[in-house]
Amino acid sequence: MSDDFSTKTCLFIGRFQPFHTGQLMVIEGMAKVCGRVVIVIGSSNEVGTREHPFSFDERREMIQRVLQEKNLIEVDISIVGVPDQPTDEAWIAHVRELVGPFHAVWTGKEDVKALCEAHGIQVKEVKHVPGFRGEDILQMMRDGDGFWTDKVPDDAATYIKSIEGPKRVRNLG
Repeated sequence: MSDDFSTKTCLFIGRFQPFHTGQLMVIEGMAKVCGRVVIVIGSSNEVGTREHPFSFDERREMIQRVLQEKNLIEVDISIVGVPDQPTDEAWIAHVRELVGPFHAVWTGKEDVKALCEAHGIQVKEVKHVPGFRGEDILQMMRDGDGFWTDKVPDDAATYIKSIEGPKRVRNLG
């Protein structure tokens, strides 16, 4: 028996450092089966570090540009930032406060899956698309490998270049 999410709110949780094509594929799939999609940008308070080179506003802008490019802006999709919290319980409570009721979480991260399941939240596992991991894309930028642009949607790549993202990533080491 398959789940019917057509009238439900579904979350996609990630750091989106940077927003890449694998993540876009998940959102496109969710838009087809969920009544409402909420993209939760985790660690929204982190910026200017090796793991978090892009600010929440920059990550949101990347995603919004791509959603518009893909004509997904008209689908019921929203984006919220959730800063790190002192405990997992506080983090889940903050998500619920920001988003309201939701029915399932899409994630490819084992820690997020375990956290959600421990709080009785249904999880739909996302399979990683080979070659599309944020950490690897950031490493390509550090290495000066221009093929990082093949890993992110065109509008995200254009935006990242406009804010000198690769240079900033290299400078963060």
